[in-house]
Amino acid sequence: MADKEVPVHPTAKQLKLFSPFNKQSEQVLAKIAEKALLRPLRHGEFLFKEGDTETRTFFLVSGEVEMTPAGGSAIAVSSISPQSIKALSNDKPRRATVKAVGRVVVIEMDDEVLNTVAQSIHSSSYKVDDISVAQEDDWMTRFVQYLDALKLPVQNIQYVMSHLQEVPVRKGTVVVRQGDIGDHYYIVKKGVCKVVWQAQPGAKPVELVTLKEGAGFGEEALINDGKRNASIVMVVDGVLMRLDKSVFISQVVEPLLSYVIYRDIEKHLGKDALLVDVREPNEANRSHLQHTVNIPFKMLRKVAPTLDPAKHYVIYLDRENLKVTAFLMTQFGLRVSVLKDSFDDILSMVTNYTSVPGVE
Repeated sequence: MADKEVPVHPTAKQLKLFSPFNKQSEQVLAKIAEKALLRPLRHGEFLFKEGDTETRTFFLVSGEVEMTPAGGSAIAVSSISPQSIKALSNDKPRRATVKAVGRVVVIEMDDEVLNTVAQSIHSSSYKVDDISVAQEDDWMTRFVQYLDALKLPVQNIQYVMSHLQEVPVRKGTVVVRQGDIGDHYYIVKKGVCKVVWQAQPGAKPVELVTLKEGAGFGEEALINDGKRNASIVMVVDGVLMRLDKSVFISQVVEPLLSYVIYRDIEKHLGKDALLVDVREPNEANRSHLQHTVNIPFKMLRKVAPTLDPAKHYVIYLDRENLKVTAFLMTQFGLRVSVLKDSFDDILSMVTNYTSVPGVE
């Protein structure tokens, strides 16, 4: 999405996803929104640096930032991580440096506005039960924020939320098993899961990462009708929210996919458009068209944040991963389309093609 397409002010709905605004009425939020701005950032752009003293507050709407505390190591904070429900490192002077990783959008407001909101909340009376419910619903806030960041229509978001099923899960349960066919998308409502991978049957399982409350998993196998590429195991007793594959595809994936034919984008290639091949380099180098960037599928999440958001990326070849590649790249704020033409069809339209080195 180009910068000029980003609204000047956030909506009341966007503000309500963040604390302390989630306790305010729509009418109050509409007035607050008039005093806030939506600010886009490009990859590598600093939001603020350690020691800065400007009196502004920032909330992460979409994308991912790298936060480096004073004397500490950099950590990644995404718009769907639990900590992003609050302002980004709001101490003054700043105790951390924050910069964009890929395409990012934040809400920016003057500290005076935030202080006014905080005072109004402090003067109101809330029951302990109300606060507990708000904390328990953080997973929902993160998931709705994730769907909103994808620019899904409101009716799609409402449909998805109404079709989620709650599933209690015991410690040690294998929620999805590597190699099985996927039939649901999952969100961690309560508890912790671990992602476990085996290089081959009989090999020692390797724990890759843990998934905490608000994290989602399982989309890749659903989108490409493939098999689960890892197992998900509950570390403690917990609760998952489950969404049927048909709902996930029709309401979340399909609305985001754009299709083009080669003739329509040919004149833009090498200028404002690039072809994307997600095969392994040794295979891609044998049959690449010109103006192609090779990003092996397994490196997609690592490379996508570094790509130029001003370009139009067109996925071709590797029919198995076309949709999931487009979906994953879209989540990084990139303009992405899927090429309808087969490779053989394209070759009949061009006079030559060349190989391009793979991404290391």
